[in-house]
Amino acid sequence: MGDTVKIDVYEADKIGGRLATRDYKGGTYEVGGCVIHSRNKYMSYFRDKFELEETKERSEYAIGIYDQNGIEFISSEWKLVTFAKMLLRYGYSLFKLDSFIETMLDEFDRIYELQLQGKSFETVEDLLGSASANFLKYLNIDSEDGFSKIAGINEVTINDLVRGSLRVNYGQTTNVHLFVGSVSVAGMTGKLWSIEGGNKKIPELLIKNNSVNFIHNKVIRIIFNDENETYTVESINQKNGDELSNTYKFVVLAHPITDDCKDPIEFINFPNPIKVKGKYHRTVSTILAGNLNGSYFGIKEKKVPDLVINNDVSKVINSVGRINPVSTSKLSESNVWKIFSKRPLTETELDDLFSERSPCSVVDWLAYPQYTDLGVSSKFILHPGLYYINAIEWAASAMEMSVIGAKNVALLISKELSIQVENEKNFMKNERNEL
Repeated sequence: MGDTVKIDVYEADKIGGRLATRDYKGGTYEVGGCVIHSRNKYMSYFRDKFELEETKERSEYAIGIYDQNGIEFISSEWKLVTFAKMLLRYGYSLFKLDSFIETMLDEFDRIYELQLQGKSFETVEDLLGSASANFLKYLNIDSEDGFSKIAGINEVTINDLVRGSLRVNYGQTTNVHLFVGSVSVAGMTGKLWSIEGGNKKIPELLIKNNSVNFIHNKVIRIIFNDENETYTVESINQKNGDELSNTYKFVVLAHPITDDCKDPIEFINFPNPIKVKGKYHRTVSTILAGNLNGSYFGIKEKKVPDLVINNDVSKVINSVGRINPVSTSKLSESNVWKIFSKRPLTETELDDLFSERSPCSVVDWLAYPQYTDLGVSSKFILHPGLYYINAIEWAASAMEMSVIGAKNVALLISKELSIQVENEKNFMKNERNEL
């Protein structure tokens, strides 16, 4: 075998996938993955490697929590006042929740150690279980029971904070498994940051600064060649219609392969179907400029919160929050809002939500898995030589999780290449001995 590995990267649209931005009224705004946790070591490494700046944040940011009984909690722009109000409402559970998340993050750090040692895993369960046996339990209990029975969190804290984080981050509620619930809560706490100019800069720079051949084509089918155990990837350029066919020893998928996939890939000549049980959750992201109508949520204060989380699951809106453009060199008070909803909002619904508004920009996502199925096995290896990075997002969908999944697949391929090299050496040695 040669020492050089050739890597082709196929992308039908823009680099970054769900790290996407949308131009609106002279600014550019995140419509996909928005924030990164300070404990995310790989994303932090990429930020430092490429000398990227973090976006500036306003020091004052108020949050309101709404449910079927009306507005339940509004934070203050003063941190000490907010802490006092939270302590009064949630009591000691506030500290229990923080302790549980910190312990989870400490256990999660073990994954970085294992990958540094070159350890690879064929399933998501094996990867998480090697970091902590607790994570296997978290995959098999829903968040409501898990935070109550395992973490000892009281009901009002679960209803407000855990459910609230899940509504914002995943458009779902506490019937999802505890692992993703923990990741969701972690994503609302600690130091959170994003990349000046957009988070998609990281995958763009990773492509630009590494020895890969970028192919701006849509993959339409993958054919398994049984006679030599290779894969033929057939793709098409959507601008000019040119088709391309290349053959590879290894193929890595970072694309949904569920039955509800909008752009399915055809898999030919495989002994078993190549697909994943489960479905993706629909989340619609709407960006508009306007004045939020506080009375819609029963808010009597003159100044509405910067983020309102809707915990009333019967309503179409999950959350509505004030957002800044991805370039924040001139940070100022923004009247641009992002609404997460279960479906596109009607003009009447938008008029009810805003007293004044501009026309909106809408992105309709199948954004992340539906996490209500507990104990679903997720395999990184779909077929010998065919790998699936997206397997990891069935534990939790996040930028860092995707990088961890990609690193694990790279380690699996490296291990397979080492085995093949060793087999070739042994074959040549036996040939010489026979001569």
